Amino acid sequence: MENCKLSNDSYWESYKNEMKKFVYNRKYPNTEYIIEHLKSIPAYDRWELFCCFCQNYPFSNEELCRLFKFSWIHSAPDVRAVEILEHIDIPSLMDESELKDLNNIPDEVKVYKAVSLDCMEIDDDEEEWELGVDWKWSTNLEKVAYIAQCMGNDYIVISTTIPKSQVLALFHGVYFSYELIAIASFGEFDDYTIEIEHVDSFLKDHPYYHEPVTEENIYKSTGF
Repeated sequence: MENCKLSNDSYWESYKNEMKKFVYNRKYPNTEYIIEHLKSIPAYDRWELFCCFCQNYPFSNEELCRLFKFSWIHSAPDVRAVEILEHIDIPSLMDESELKDLNNIPDEVKVYKAVSLDCMEIDDDEEEWELGVDWKWSTNLEKVAYIAQCMGNDYIVISTTIPKSQVLALFHGVYFSYELIAIASFGEFDDYTIEIEHVDSFLKDHPYYHEPVTEENIYKSTGF
């Protein structure tokens, strides 16, 4: 695959330059080396470093898929995820059991996302509601309520129903983040429903059972 041509962001320009120094001062790094380095930095910086590597190395599809999967699950993707997916053989992101479960989902699927209450405030003349461009969604309501609780008091859970064709990938073992890559991030405001307003109350009656939250469990459960 050719180097990814990704969007520029002036806010990160100086940071990118530092990352390029990291890249150029080393021989071609393999994917496991990169992943181990990504683990050592804050989650919100991982995506930027991953994009920097994409810009500077011609990874194979297999290598890019593994790096993308780690970075998408364990960081905060932005609009560049959509651009990178154009260069990826998306089924290669999943193993056989994940592909099987993806194929077995119903023709329509209800998906959930934790959002800030600020996202619910739109102008009367606004036709479309911009919900974000990370394409991260889940079919597990309890898990998303747990995510909302972790995000803070001003987070709620919303839902929408999308056709099966808009679910691009499904990942197993994602206990603390969203397991679906789904095209459900833009639409009419009325296409979304407020599913849970008070996540603390909801979780008291519908607790989310999960593995203990340790760094080892977070990575091991997703194959990293």
